[in-house]
Amino acid sequence: MSYKEKRDKLEAFNLADIKVTEAYCKNAYEREVNYLEFLKPDCLLAGFRETAGLPKKAMRYNGWEATEIQGHTLGHYLGALSQAYASQASLQIKERIDYICDELRLCQRQDGFLFASPEEIFDRIESQHPAWVPWYTMDKLFEGLLQAYQLGKNQTAYKILIDLGEWVYNRCSSWSEEIHKRVLQVEYGGMNAALYELYQVSGNSHFKEAAKKFDEETLFRPLFDKRDILNGLHANATIPKIIGALKRYLVEGEEYYLKVAQNFWDIVTSNHTYCTGGNSEWEHFGEPNILDRERTACNCETCNVYNMLKLTQMLFEITADKKYGDFYERTWLNAILSSQNPETGMTTYFQPMASGYFKVFGSPDNHFWCCTGTGMENFTKLGDGIYFHDEKAIYINRYLSSHLEWGERNIELDMKAELLDVEDVELRIQVQGNQKVEIYFRIPWWSEGKAKVTADGKEIAYNVVNEYGYMELYGSQEIKIQFSASVHYERLPDLPHSIAFMYGPIVLCAELGKEMMLTTETGVNVVIPTKDFFIKDYLLLAKETVEVWLERLSDRLIRVGNEMKFVLQGTDEDKKLTFRPYFSEYKERYGIYWKLIEKGSTEQAEIEKEIQTKLERSKDMIDCIPVGNDQYELSHQIRGDNTQTSGIEGHRCRFIRGKGWFRYILKWNAQAKYLNVTYRGNDEEEVFDIWINGKLLVQERLNKKVDQMYIQSYEIPTDRIDLQQENIEVIFKTNNDSDFCSIWDELFVSTNRI
Repeated sequence: MSYKEKRDKLEAFNLADIKVTEAYCKNAYEREVNYLEFLKPDCLLAGFRETAGLPKKAMRYNGWEATEIQGHTLGHYLGALSQAYASQASLQIKERIDYICDELRLCQRQDGFLFASPEEIFDRIESQHPAWVPWYTMDKLFEGLLQAYQLGKNQTAYKILIDLGEWVYNRCSSWSEEIHKRVLQVEYGGMNAALYELYQVSGNSHFKEAAKKFDEETLFRPLFDKRDILNGLHANATIPKIIGALKRYLVEGEEYYLKVAQNFWDIVTSNHTYCTGGNSEWEHFGEPNILDRERTACNCETCNVYNMLKLTQMLFEITADKKYGDFYERTWLNAILSSQNPETGMTTYFQPMASGYFKVFGSPDNHFWCCTGTGMENFTKLGDGIYFHDEKAIYINRYLSSHLEWGERNIELDMKAELLDVEDVELRIQVQGNQKVEIYFRIPWWSEGKAKVTADGKEIAYNVVNEYGYMELYGSQEIKIQFSASVHYERLPDLPHSIAFMYGPIVLCAELGKEMMLTTETGVNVVIPTKDFFIKDYLLLAKETVEVWLERLSDRLIRVGNEMKFVLQGTDEDKKLTFRPYFSEYKERYGIYWKLIEKGSTEQAEIEKEIQTKLERSKDMIDCIPVGNDQYELSHQIRGDNTQTSGIEGHRCRFIRGKGWFRYILKWNAQAKYLNVTYRGNDEEEVFDIWINGKLLVQERLNKKVDQMYIQSYEIPTDRIDLQQENIEVIFKTNNDSDFCSIWDELFVSTNRI
């Protein structure tokens, strides 16, 4: 049987078949399970009982669980418990799964509706009133129940899913074309993927029909045509839609949907991804290959990585293409493992790519971000992405100390591969009977030259399946592989001399100290790091050009002894900076990307001037809203009527067509003077009013003929505000059916005119 023939039957081993034994990962798993056991199911169920009209058993948690997205954590929590149960079969975990499912069944309405908020939140989406992503939250509930049924062996979960699926089918079957479009404009997670999955396990065609209501053809078609249309799209709203497209391929076999998923994956990983495997800034994709300009404190949302790895694993199972294994290794190590505090088990929301920031982790019972939920799942499925099989062979895609049992074949494997010893892999194989075990080992993208392989103590030659980059070995009881790793670098496409350093698959970062590690908030209770002072993020090369220095990198970034620790030579930071694995950095500020500059060049003067300008502008800004971004608008208490969001060419907007209004609450202080609104030039004539604290500020009549976005600064008269107040109310309002209003990109308050 050829490799191509085998790949059609490739599938991952179950979590129950794999025990991860690597010490760092065992700790990560144990910390996560401890957190799951710390949480109180009744607090996570509080909103469901309240919506169902049942007596309270506990108060709901704070943070996101006290907002309109309440209930999303329960879905993740149920999924994480189910994964943990599949991994260790704990009776205590099983009892929690069963209790939650029994409680949810009690809360379920006769028509199948089950949610932690009243049904009217779905009505608001359909009638153009702001609401925080109810279909996204519903998807999390579906996903958790599916895992409770499939991994947690709970039959009640299946009954809940069938009835809830019928409620979804009945609701979306009634949508007009206009309402259907409105619903798809608001983040809905992977509702299509969840419903296709439910169809697969139940055979009920209603669920397949409902899933298709969430398939977004206006997104799929350009991706099928290999067009990068991601600029401005919400990353974690987009990736699950593509997972849904791939689920449709698995259900119906239409190659179109496979191509959509493959092309999307290629576009994201080629044009929008940092060296860690993470992507996005402030949760959105930017322009293709514009990554340096997008580096801030708010890069690489952890949920994006979670979903990209789900998509990656599915594509690998379908295609057996080595590139998916390479990406999984890089991203799991540098973006997933790095997202957890190994002491507390808490996880990140963002992972800054701008130098000088630090990781911020959630709290046990006061945040409940989306990334808290995906964090629960990330660290209860550490066996994912390691072992796969077809009818005869085992495929090893990730090298990590672990034990595998293939019960159907009476085969056991013990792999020794430590996180920091990336070059060496040992495998011991136990087989019953005379069968020979055929194993394919992924040849890592970072390995140099030909690997050294010994089988049962003797060095051997091996067959490489060149088209796919796997070495083929079989018939041995003990295999040792020695890959070859070294320091290397990766550039940012929009600033080629901005460099990240790596050793093998490991991203390295420089330690930048613990000075003033203060935080602030963005969005809804999302904590991010601050950097209110200058931290150098460039290296001056004293004697060499940038390209010569990089050519000699093995002599310029030098390993210290046997530690995974490196220092520089030939820069102004020699013996000052220490580089270590990024995944293990959680206590201080860090720098991944470094601009390489030749000492005394004009570039040195320019970059120092640019740094000063950025610092001055950041001090001017009092508060800022990314317009059209639901979470950040909600954190500014968005309200309105007949208002929607949209976007074009990477720019997001909120608009009113006809009579309507929307409002925000922005921070204010005694130094603030200006409200700054971004408008789009060459738009149709716009007619609207702006009100501040209930008083008319301006009757705006826009018709500016420019080919770009522009910022209009409005000075706020002192009679509109109390100089001591901490917030102002800003209302945009249209008065007639023929009026139109749109604001774009950012709305912000500043001390100086822009």
